Amino acid sequence: MNEFIICGVGGQGIKTCSKILLRTALNKGYNAVGSIDVGMAQRGGSVVSHIKIGGETCSPHIIKGNADEIISLSYKEAIRNQIYLKYDGSISMSEIFVEEKTNKKNFFREDINVKSYNLFEKCKEISSIYYNFIMLGIVFSDNKYIISDMDIKRTIILEDKTRHLKENIKALEIGVEIKKCDIW
Repeated sequence: MNEFIICGVGGQGIKTCSKILLRTALNKGYNAVGSIDVGMAQRGGSVVSHIKIGGETCSPHIIKGNADEIISLSYKEAIRNQIYLKYDGSISMSEIFVEEKTNKKNFFREDINVKSYNLFEKCKEISSIYYNFIMLGIVFSDNKYIISDMDIKRTIILEDKTRHLKENIKALEIGVEIKKCDIW
């Protein structure tokens, strides 16, 4: 089983990422459950999604200390949710909205593998509304988990009926490219 926390603030596409991951897992035949905790139900409020893929489970909520990875679009939310990570877990986060100039690692547990991606500088050719899909490309491109970036791409093609289909795929591919170049 793979367990993920996806976090950020309202308006960053946390719910969209969660739906895509859940749908991708179901399309591949895995059991998948998730829940989305919305703090202040408005743009800028805390949003945290719990996703479990594979295995049997009776609750979508991840027990503290069990998550494999945190996918974060907010530095502060990554700090706040690190309690959910298992020992030697990973955080992949975007630096788009980081205001602090301090050493970021000082705020994380020592056993956590923190990867911070400066997407603003590396991906100016696409709007910031697609950074959530860039992060999915980064996290799922190395076949570390039971679903991959190619599985997510298939789901987007099959189920994305919005006018953003091409941009979502492009953003996912940018994330894969960033991971291949190991830019973080």
